[in-house]
Amino acid sequence: MNIGEVTAYGAAWLVGDIWPRDPNPIDIDFVTRAGFLWKNGENYRFDPTVPTPPLWWINSDIPGNLAKTTPGALVGNTATGSLPVSTAPDQPFTVTVDITPSPEIFVYAVEDSLPVGWTVGTISDAGNYDAANRLVKWYFLDNQARTLTYEAIPPRA
Repeated sequence: MNIGEVTAYGAAWLVGDIWPRDPNPIDIDFVTRAGFLWKNGENYRFDPTVPTPPLWWINSDIPGNLAKTTPGALVGNTATGSLPVSTAPDQPFTVTVDITPSPEIFVYAVEDSLPVGWTVGTISDAGNYDAANRLVKWYFLDNQARTLTYEAIPPRA
């Protein structure tokens, strides 16, 4: 797996595109696993002792159980969000999500869902709105802490 493949897969996930292979839509666990495999040597293999995807794809260049590390599932990750106390129809407000990944994380992705009928304005940090799945999404090939924001716009009553 090379950077071009990981970038294409991540870009498809960000916008909710259909990928030639399942799962569709692309699941957040699959996109983070793809980034994890790339960051850890690009070579991977199927491990029949792992019961489900995407964790059954492990790095060939990493020994033993370390190859099975699950990005996004390690202890020490934190995500906190903030919203205003009240909102008004058609009036955008800022949603803030603070992300602090644990040091063991190599790659992470973030999704935040919107209620039916709501729209999105500006999204920070190269995030994207996946309209088909009503999700605001971000994808990072690092473990840097970030404060992510986007404008949510409630519908007219």
